[in-house]
Amino acid sequence: MVQFKYIFLIVMFLCVYICSFDRTNFRLDKKVELD
Repeated sequence: MVQFKYIFLIVMFLCVYICSFDRTNFRLDKKVELD
């Protein structure tokens, strides 16, 4: 059970990290399109 808890925390952390990373990528892509 403890391992599952850690895995869940890691997955959540990755989700948040990917979300913010995707947002930055989206902004960069939009900038490139405008250029």
